[in-house]
Parts: sequence; structure tokens; C-alpha cells
Amino acid sequence: MNCQRFGAGMIAIVLLAGLFLVGCEASINTKRLFTSSFSAQQPVNTQNISEMFESKAFRNTEGDILRYRLLRPIGANSSIRFPLVVVLGDQAVEHLQDDTFRTVYPAYVVVPEFSSAEDLIQLLLQLEAFLPLEEQGLYLLAEKGASRNALEIAAQLPRLFSAVALIDLPPWKLQNLDTISKANLMLFANTKKKKSLKMMYDLKESVINYGGHITAVEVDPAEGDIIEQVYDDPEFWRRIFRVSNTQ
Repeated sequence: MNCQRFGAGMIAIVLLAGLFLVGCEASINTKRLFTSSFSAQQPVNTQNISEMFESKAFRNTEGDILRYRLLRPIGANSSIRFPLVVVLGDQAVEHLQDDTFRTVYPAYVVVPEFSSAEDLIQLLLQLEAFLPLEEQGLYLLAEKGASRNALEIAAQLPRLFSAVALIDLPPWKLQNLDTISKANLMLFANTKKKKSLKMMYDLKESVINYGGHITAVEVDPAEGDIIEQVYDDPEFWRRIFRVSNTQ
């Protein structure tokens, strides 16, 4: 099987820029889009989030008040546009809130404290209305079980995100392949989890057959926690934020 192997070196990733602007989604009826049931995920552990994150809330279409955390980039103001990174998981937060990291990769970071995929889309539409965001600069990072929700969001709105990175993803049901092939997916699977590996390559084959783009990366747990391996590689973040290797 022809595959990429992730180790101590850089990740060989080529991101295709999304063609979709978040603002174009403002008129979409999310109740119509989300007709399937979404897999449950545990909200992120807020104990790992620093006080730099603002505690925020929004009202969804059902009238519920839902909370989330927002980290603004260093030097943020209304005249400068920055990317927005949505985090479904705990470990990415530790990198994204580091001051040195924030200086190199300035971005808005959103950490939902709820598990509904439909509510997440509603939140993003509201954020687009009041944050100065980069065009085609919306990214989704999901870890472990949260990857299932992220995959389902990508299937429903394949061009909402410029890239969707799914790390240490568990087995999932292959469906909606015609639409998910339009998303820019980056999959990172544990080499010791054979079922997840097989499904990752099954998905890769299907997406390619539909004419889509997908990056499938094997990560060896013998070299340490696979999520940390991905996040510790500077090339991963350079590709996410489209930063030149010379910087």
C-alpha cells in the first residue's frame, strides 16, 4: 500500500485552498442541512484553557444559551483580518495559547463548550458577522472521538473550511462520499489501530475516485503520543496557516 509515514521529520502535506467564503453561508437554513444524527462528543476540558481565552455565549435557533471560549490574536483590531481555528479537543489548545506560537501564527481560536455540530455551524455564522476574518481562512482541528463530528460537518458543508484535520480518528461509517470528496481533509491515524487505518485508506480511495483531494498520514505511537507528534511538527502549522518555509 502506498502511504505516507509520519515520524520525526516534517509532514508532507499539500493543502488545497477552499473555494468557499464563510459569509456565503449566512443565508443557509441549518435545520434543513442537518438531517442526520451526529455522534456525541465530550466538550473540551476547560481546565486546560488559559485565562487569555474569553468566556463567551451565543443563542442558537432553539433559544438555548451555549458557551464557548474565544482567543483573539496578538495585535487584533478591526482593520486586520486573521484566520479562525476551531478546536474540537484538548491538546491543540496548549499550542494555540502559547505566546511564542501566537506571535508566529496569529489567529482567532474558538473552543466550543458544547457538542452539537449544528450549533457549531450556527456559532461560526455569528462569529463571521463580527470578527474580521481572512477569506478562505477557516480551519477545523479535531482529535479522537470529536473527529466523527468534524467528518460529518465536512460532509454537510464540504467547502466551509479551507482544511479539516482529523487526528487519531476512531473507526467511522463511510457515507456521503460524493459531498465529502469536495472537502480538503487531512487524516492522521495510529499505525497500531488497524481498523482505523483500513477505513482511512478506504475513505482516501473513495475520495480520489470522486475526484477529490485528501491527505492520509500514518503516525507511529512508538515515537510518542500521536497527537503531540502532529502538533509538534512546525510543518503542520505552516501548512495550516499558509506560511512560507523561509519565514
